[in-house]
Amino acid sequence: MAQVQGEEIYLSHSGQEVDDNIDEVVAARGNSGSLRARLAVIVSDFEADQQRQEAEIGAVSAIGAKNRLRNVNPAGSTEIRTMQFTVNGDGSVDVGTGTVTGGNADLHINANAETGLISGESYILSGCPSGGSASGYRLNISGKGADTGEGLSFTYEGGQIDVYIRISSGYVVAEPVTFKPMIRRAEITDDTFTPYAPTNRELYEMILALQSGASAQSAASLMQAGRIDAAEQAEAEPEEGADE
Repeated sequence: MAQVQGEEIYLSHSGQEVDDNIDEVVAARGNSGSLRARLAVIVSDFEADQQRQEAEIGAVSAIGAKNRLRNVNPAGSTEIRTMQFTVNGDGSVDVGTGTVTGGNADLHINANAETGLISGESYILSGCPSGGSASGYRLNISGKGADTGEGLSFTYEGGQIDVYIRISSGYVVAEPVTFKPMIRRAEITDDTFTPYAPTNRELYEMILALQSGASAQSAASLMQAGRIDAAEQAEAEPEEGADE
């Protein structure tokens, strides 16, 4: 049975029982139009969320990767304009406290490297921690603007792009912050950071090149372009003089 308390309806039925007793629920509510409107909103929200999830899953499955922005900086720490930047193994960047002196402190993420983006498609740049601003710290993409913590939508128009962390000259970083640079397709609304990964196409081309009998040097270059960790490559190769 449906129990009415004030303006709220508490249902203790199974789905089938609710269907069997919908007339009683409507009668208890006293306003079938209002109830139908509320149910319509619930159904609409559910369908919209389902469509969003399907679009995100489709976008990732089509290319095989979410994050299209590769941090080419090796893991480790470096000092720029008195600021300490630490690149982590997943491509995120920790920034220590301090005051920027002598100009803007810029750490270039991809150094104008190709990213496999599709010309004419829409993407989102994200990864600046909260508290970013045009006069403080931010994640810039040349010619497009900057992410200050809310994400930046842009259309890729071909060619190379330059993405870099910028901390403005004279700005004081009072607390350590972590940047998580990422470029994802606009259909993917989930901004949860994931490390860069090669696309299905990049992996396929790498396999074809290796199967064609590419030289060791060419294979190494291809693996680097395919974003395969050098340590993993070394582990896969037999030591000199070892039995095969």
